[in-house]
Amino acid sequence: MLGLSQIDRNILSLLLQDIKHDLGLTDAKMGILIGLAFSAVYLFLSYPLSRISDTRSRKVMIAIGVAFWSLSTAACGLARSFWLMFAARAGIGAGEAVNGPATYSLLGDSFPRERLPRAMAILNLGFMGGTALSLILGAGVIAAVSKVHLVLPGLGMMKGWQLVFLAIGLPGLLISALTMTIAEPVRRGVGGRTAAGAVPIPEVARFLIGNGRFYGCMFVSVFINGVIIYGSQNFRAAFFARSYHWPAQQYGLVFGIASLIASGLGLVAGTWLCESWNKRHHDGNMRVALLAYALAIPFNAGFTLMPNGWLAVLCGAGGAGLALMAAPPVVAAMQSITPGNVRAQVNSVYLLLFSGITGIVGPWFIGWLTDMQHDENKLGLVIAVVSAIGLPIALVIQSFALKPFGKMIEAIKAEETAATL
Repeated sequence: MLGLSQIDRNILSLLLQDIKHDLGLTDAKMGILIGLAFSAVYLFLSYPLSRISDTRSRKVMIAIGVAFWSLSTAACGLARSFWLMFAARAGIGAGEAVNGPATYSLLGDSFPRERLPRAMAILNLGFMGGTALSLILGAGVIAAVSKVHLVLPGLGMMKGWQLVFLAIGLPGLLISALTMTIAEPVRRGVGGRTAAGAVPIPEVARFLIGNGRFYGCMFVSVFINGVIIYGSQNFRAAFFARSYHWPAQQYGLVFGIASLIASGLGLVAGTWLCESWNKRHHDGNMRVALLAYALAIPFNAGFTLMPNGWLAVLCGAGGAGLALMAAPPVVAAMQSITPGNVRAQVNSVYLLLFSGITGIVGPWFIGWLTDMQHDENKLGLVIAVVSAIGLPIALVIQSFALKPFGKMIEAIKAEETAATL
C-alpha cells in the first residue's frame, strides 16, 4: 500500500513544469500544492484515524483510504485552477492519513522483533519502489498520452498531464478491494504481553515523555531530514529540466530505474547489516541507521552540482539508496520498543513529522528559497546548500538516541527472559 501511495503522491512532482506553465503558478505555489495541500489534511486526520486503527480492523481502514486517495488522484486530472488542484491534493492527503500508521501496526504484530528489519525492508522496497515507479510509470504514461486528444463534455480538451492523473488514480480502486483479503493479526505488546484496546491519549503522551530521549531525538532528526528530503525530491524533475534540459519522460525513466536499483541494493545491505549487528549489539538497528545516513550525506548534498545529468542521476540514486538503507532499521527500532496498543498512534506521530509537517514545510521552503534568488535555474544550488547544512545536523541529533535505545531493548529482552522462567 505504501508503494501505491507514493505513486499517487509523487506523480505531481514529475509533472511540475507542465502544471506550473498551464496554471500560471510560481515555484512557491507549486510547493504549496505538493506540500501544504496534501500534508495539512494528512496532519489533521492522521492521529484521530490512528486511534481508530488501534481498536478497529486495520485492513478495512487501509482499504477505505486507498479508495479515497485513488479517486482524489484522478480528480487532480480534472483540475483547471490552483484551488481545484489544492482540493484534490487535500483529498489524497485525507486518504493516505490512515495508511502508514495502520500498515506499520499490522507488520509490528505479524513478525517477531528479530525479523522486523527484513519485514520493514520489504515494506520500504514498496515505498521506494512506488516513488521510482511514479517516475517510470509517469514517464511511460506521458509518452503514451502525448498524442492522445481527449475531449470531455464540460471540460474541453484534456492536457497530457491531466490524462496522467486519471490513468494513475483510477486503478487504485481495484487495489482497495484486494486489501480486504489481508489477514488481521492479533495485537501484541512488548515483552510478550498481549495488547488489547487503545490506551487514552494522556497515557500515550506519558509513554513518549517517559522515553523522551529516544523518541525526542528521533522525531527532531526525522523532521530535519524530512524537510530536506521532501523539499528536494519534489523539485528534482524541475531541476533536471532547468539545469540539464531533460524532459520529464527522460528524467522519470532514467532516474526511476537508477533509484529503483540503488534502493534495492540499499535495502538488502541494510537488512543484512541489521540482522548481523543485532546478534552482537542491543542497539544494532540504530547503528546501521546512523552509518547509512552518514554515507548518504555527500551524495544528497552534491548531486545537483554535477556537470551533467548522467552524473547527477548516479549521485542522486546513490544517495537515495544509502538513505533507504537506514529506513528499515529506523522503523523496526520504533516497532520493537513500542507496545502494540499504542503502536499505530506513535507511528502516526512519526509519520505526521515525516509526511505531514515536513511535507508542508519542505516543498514550500525549497520553492520559496528558489523564488528569492529571482532565478529559477539556481534551484540546484538551493538544494545543495540546504542539504549540506541540514543533513549533518540531523545525523548528530539522531546519534543521541543510540544509547537509550540500546537500554530499552536490553530491558525488554530481560523481561521476556523472566517471563519464560
